[in-house]
Amino acid sequence: TGATQDMSRQFFFVNQVRNAQVFSYGPRMMLDLHLPEPSELLKRLWKDEFKLKEPIKPCVNVEEIGLDEKGEFDKEAFLNYVQCYGFLDLEFPPDLTKSLKVRVSAGPYPKGDNGNIGPKFETGAYTVPDGYLATRMSTNKKHIDWDKKGGVSIGITSGGRTVAFYDDGRTDILSVDLLNLSGAQTLDMASWDAREYVIDVYITCTLDPKTILTWQLGIYERILAKYKSEKEEYDRALAEFERNQENKYNQNPFALSNLIKEQLQHAAINYITCQFFDENNAMKNRVKPCGFPQMDIQETKKEAELVRFLMQAFEWKFMSYMLYPYFLGRKCTWKDKMNEEAPNGLFTQFLRAGFARVSITVRPEFTDHVEFYLKNRYISPFATPDIDVDLLPIHQEIKESKDNFNADRDGYLIWDSTFASSLGKDEIILRDNDDYYIPDPNNSGQVIYDQSEADKDKNREITIDLEVYRIVSIREESGEVIILLERPLDCKDLDKDGDVDEEDFNARYKDRQFMWATGALFIGAAWKFKVPTSLTWLREEGGCLPCYPIEC
Repeated sequence: TGATQDMSRQFFFVNQVRNAQVFSYGPRMMLDLHLPEPSELLKRLWKDEFKLKEPIKPCVNVEEIGLDEKGEFDKEAFLNYVQCYGFLDLEFPPDLTKSLKVRVSAGPYPKGDNGNIGPKFETGAYTVPDGYLATRMSTNKKHIDWDKKGGVSIGITSGGRTVAFYDDGRTDILSVDLLNLSGAQTLDMASWDAREYVIDVYITCTLDPKTILTWQLGIYERILAKYKSEKEEYDRALAEFERNQENKYNQNPFALSNLIKEQLQHAAINYITCQFFDENNAMKNRVKPCGFPQMDIQETKKEAELVRFLMQAFEWKFMSYMLYPYFLGRKCTWKDKMNEEAPNGLFTQFLRAGFARVSITVRPEFTDHVEFYLKNRYISPFATPDIDVDLLPIHQEIKESKDNFNADRDGYLIWDSTFASSLGKDEIILRDNDDYYIPDPNNSGQVIYDQSEADKDKNREITIDLEVYRIVSIREESGEVIILLERPLDCKDLDKDGDVDEEDFNARYKDRQFMWATGALFIGAAWKFKVPTSLTWLREEGGCLPCYPIEC
């Protein structure tokens, strides 16, 4: 947009490049499960029903609104519109016809020199109501006094049409059609040999078709306006519903990863326990006298034992899994699975999976209890709250829930500036720790440094001042245990040569004591792999993608 010349740009799909490393937390008993269509329950739980019904566009013939087959007003048909569309303020249609009564009179007239009366002329007037047309004129003889000697007639004309009375044997013309007169009109009266008369003239006015159509269109427009308003509200609600549905799939990748594990954990527990929580009833609904939810104490105690056992006996944070393709699931679900799409590639793979392989580790101290449970399908009596040793401390559960699987170690670490030979910035001294010492085999009563014990921690994670390193080697020198790290102790400030700033390093590490912890063993070398994403990148001239982590 806004370009003043042709431009050439390239779009690239963006792949994540991840570093991977295998870690070992030691030997474990493991359960290896294969679970079908692992995402089906989640999709069902997430699937909300859109409860609004789409309004149906009215199919209404405008010319039939409020009228019957004869074109006359039909009150029942009219009230249907009031009932169906809720138009409580809807006006009834105008009367299809109106009648005007005009009284005309003349006389008494004197006789002329020849003894005749007439001809005599008079004028009257009437006004056709707005929205109507005068379509017929009729009259009746109210009072006429004739003079029998002349032509004897009275004619009343409007719009070129005449009604007439005769007293000489001719037939009276009592009604005539008018030519759709509107507005102000005149009545022209001509009489012959009538001494005086009083006559009522009736003008029939019929509703102008344009007026009917205007009224019908008014109702039709209100019907359509109501439909349009309901349709817009429906579309807004549907769009909001669909956005909410999509947002469930558009979460933080870490949250989605945890969600996948949670669903696999659910399926694994179903498999391990051979039950689907159908009988879980520790919480009651609508309990008397107030109808509040309320726990069942005995049922809670019973279910809590199983919950505690399942959550503590298995190391769910160490759960590993593989997702297998859609075609390993039910054939009739293939199409739906192939249409699943999420911004996160791993989550899309989960939604499409036909099977999942799940490996679960057992906490070492619970191995016997798990074997007992798998064989007997009930919890070992030795895995109860009465045996404290079999309960996982809550602080340990909290630590593991925060991805802390480290073992806190005795003693402390120090970068000791008084050490005889200068320490490298990638080395640190361990003190007050006996893990690497064994009794002297020569029975001297002393303990001696054992390199084989120290080598058990080689290639293990070590945490120092919140930073994680890898132990390259451990050695004893001048009576001190020195741990060599795979990189220098972290120090953000660098000098002009790019080396660690001495002053900053000393302020952070020199002669300070640190508690320490060790984690898993590095197994094998690290590697890289790619994860496709749905993102695309428009490459600008000389531009390149940023690297993770972003540095501000």
